[in-house]
Amino acid sequence: MPIIATQNRSINAIVDDILCLNSSSSLSSGTITDVLEGVFSPSTNISQTFSNTAAALNYRPCKLYMGCSKKANKPDLSRQWFVYYSYRNPNTGKMERQPPIYRDINTFDTIAERKEYGKALINIYNELLRAGLSPFEEFVSKENGYLNKNIISCSELYLSEKKKSLAPKSFASYKQHVDWFIDWIKENRLSHLNIDQIKRHQVMQFLSDYREKSETAAAAARPSEKRKPASNRQINNIKDNIITFFNYFKTNFEDEITKNPAKGIKDLPHLTRGNKAYTDAQIKLLKQLMLDHNPRILAFCEMVYESCTRPHEETRFLKIADLDFDQNRIHIRPELSKEGRSEWIPMSSVYMARLKEYVKGYPDDHYLFSVDRHLGANKFNRIKPGPLVPGPTPIAEWTLREWYKAIKKMAGLDETWTIYSWKHSYCVRAYLDTKDVYFIQIKCRHTDLSVTCKYLRNLGLFVDLNMIADNVRSI
Repeated sequence: MPIIATQNRSINAIVDDILCLNSSSSLSSGTITDVLEGVFSPSTNISQTFSNTAAALNYRPCKLYMGCSKKANKPDLSRQWFVYYSYRNPNTGKMERQPPIYRDINTFDTIAERKEYGKALINIYNELLRAGLSPFEEFVSKENGYLNKNIISCSELYLSEKKKSLAPKSFASYKQHVDWFIDWIKENRLSHLNIDQIKRHQVMQFLSDYREKSETAAAAARPSEKRKPASNRQINNIKDNIITFFNYFKTNFEDEITKNPAKGIKDLPHLTRGNKAYTDAQIKLLKQLMLDHNPRILAFCEMVYESCTRPHEETRFLKIADLDFDQNRIHIRPELSKEGRSEWIPMSSVYMARLKEYVKGYPDDHYLFSVDRHLGANKFNRIKPGPLVPGPTPIAEWTLREWYKAIKKMAGLDETWTIYSWKHSYCVRAYLDTKDVYFIQIKCRHTDLSVTCKYLRNLGLFVDLNMIADNVRSI
């Protein structure tokens, strides 16, 4: 099995080939040198390549971590072993620690065997680094689609790709769940497996272990911490994100990854409250209570209602520069959008005219909703929330929650009602007033009309496009 020489192959991919060519747990430098002849052109003198001191300046040689704790300072078979090294980032010029190299090292049960295998890995990687190969090469070859299928490497590739397309808060959820899964893989000494070797029972065991771990932590917590174990809904969310992780590779590398081991795992039973919209009577009551007791929260809720934005993730971070008064629309910046892309929301001209007066005289980089705490200070110099005005910092999430909690209590509403319910209220009214499903799709920034129909059905509005089509008169 010859090594394919290509710029796009990663250093780990070449190591895969070397390990396939020689199944021995230790390789001599001469054997590695012979193998490397296949990477370079025949005219290249491999010994001259090795003597290139410029390459040596770009990396720190590999070392073996043997699971040693700081106190014991001796090899520990109960912990993960790995090879590590640092390489200079060509973009920043700084030395960066590269991801741990596990390979099959943790499949060995004795210290001697792990040391022998670790020494072999160190020899291989050091020779490749001396030859000038860089870990900053692509994981995936644009030419032949080669994929380094090790589960650890795949998780790194997946998260790096997801980070490019998702807003920071949405990405954080994906990363947390994938990281938990990879931590479980390492703890159970499975880090040597390729992604197509992961089985469904292992994913199910991970979910079961996570649930048990959360229950143990909740039981051990102090009463003041009020810690709850993971709910069935949370377990289902983790499972769904693990399915998405495997689907990424099944979709993009269908020739190498043919099945998703997590697909088919059933959801745990849980209560689905669904979206809730305020009735006209509730809207009238809440508006009057906010006018009488806290007009600041009314201004914020009105923006959520008019823009159909997510209150804590988007509305709080809207800036004056995001308002387009010429075309009566609001810009949702990519870092705020759930999908990580630039989006526009059509707005009422009447409401935009009021916003124009509200932001008059403030700089474009100010957030729409900020609390002037200086104006809120009383004669005892105790800081209290002042008026809601544009400012350099966005209003705090906890401030909004506390304000609205007080209003809900006065209205006799329980915790299932939220500021988010104002968005749902707008959509219900928009459908009842216009019957225009497409407008609601654009307003909510849904990618597909079927998503909008499902959303409206969840609000109790049974939209049936086929029934509507049947009602159109024939020629």
